[in-house]
Amino acid sequence: MRWGHVLQLLSRSFLCCVLGLSCICGIVIFGDPSSNSIFGRITRVVDACVNFLWRCSKAVLGERIMNSFARVGNWIIRERNPLLQIVYVVVIGFAFTAFIVYIWPYWDMFAQANQANHGHNNLKEYTLSKFHISSSVVVMFACVSSWLLCCWADPGQISDDNHGMYYSMFPFGPIFSYADNVCKTCKLLKPARSKHCPLCGFCVAKFDHHCPWINSCVGIGNYHYFLNFLFIHWFMCLYGTYLNG
Repeated sequence: MRWGHVLQLLSRSFLCCVLGLSCICGIVIFGDPSSNSIFGRITRVVDACVNFLWRCSKAVLGERIMNSFARVGNWIIRERNPLLQIVYVVVIGFAFTAFIVYIWPYWDMFAQANQANHGHNNLKEYTLSKFHISSSVVVMFACVSSWLLCCWADPGQISDDNHGMYYSMFPFGPIFSYADNVCKTCKLLKPARSKHCPLCGFCVAKFDHHCPWINSCVGIGNYHYFLNFLFIHWFMCLYGTYLNG
C-alpha cells in the first residue's frame, strides 16, 4: 500500500471520527430527553449509550482514571481552550499540503503535453492554466490571514475605559436588553446588545457568540473579520471544487 493511500485512509478516518463526535456532542448539548419528538427519542438513546459506556469504562479503568477523563472533558467543553484552533491548523495545513503535492504537478504535466503537441492538447477542455498555481496561493494565504485576524482582534471587550462609549452606542428596548442591568461578574452596567461570556470572562459589546475555532467571542470589534473569514473559506471550498472537478 502506497503512502498516499495510507494518508487518504487516515484522513477519512479522522474526518469520520470528528463528524461522529460532533453529532454526539450536538445531541448531548442541545437535545431535550424529555421531549416526545424524534429528536427527543434520539437524545434518550444517545444518553443511554453514553452512560452505559461510561459505567463500563469506570468498571474497567477505575474511578481515578475516569475522573481524569471527566476533567479533560470539562476543560474541552466548559473552559476556554485552543483545541479547535489546533484542529484548524492541522486540517488546513494537511489539506493545503496535499493540494500542493498532488494537484500542482498536473499543471506541469499539461504544460509538457502542450509543448509535445506543438500547442495542441486533445484534453484541452479538461486542463487548467498555470495561472491557478498563483491564484491558489493567494486563496490559501487569504484563508490563514482571515483566521489569524479573527483570533487576534479584540471582540469588543467592555472595560471601565470604554464602557461609556459602548453604553451609548445602541438604544435599549424590549428585544435587546433593559437599562440598569448590572453584570454580576464584571459589576458594570450592561450596554444594550452586550452579554457576558463565561468562557472569556468579560462582557462583549454587540455579542454574537463564542466561536471555539478562533478561541474568542464574535462581537462588534471582530464581526467584520469573522464575516470575511466565513466568506473566504466558502470561496476556498467553491474554488477547490472547481479545480478538482
